[in-house]
Amino acid sequence: AVGAMTATWVGHYPWFYTNNQLREVLPAFDFKFGKYVRNAVIGFASAAVSDCCSNSLRVLKTTRQTALEPVGYLESAKLIIEKEGYAGLFGRGLGTRILTNGIQGALFTIGWKAIAELM
Repeated sequence: AVGAMTATWVGHYPWFYTNNQLREVLPAFDFKFGKYVRNAVIGFASAAVSDCCSNSLRVLKTTRQTALEPVGYLESAKLIIEKEGYAGLFGRGLGTRILTNGIQGALFTIGWKAIAELM
């Protein structure tokens, strides 16, 4: 539970920071449905940054959960680095996570802003 909570917490700040920064610097898209495309880009990018920041914690959590014998976070990290290097710790599953969470982030942001406009 601590691993999931920590990974979620670590991912929240980068998501909102990226979202807020892109809203300030990314100009409006001047074509039909441009605001939806802009919101999708912002949502996808925010999710990608968040995933890059929190992925190593999720890898550690999963490694601990699937270990045959109880292991701590530090021991899990050492085992992963020995076996796969730092790429294993920071990059394992990241491509799939960015794709799936990016799509979810894009759809969420489109819906969030569309509902906010109606209020």
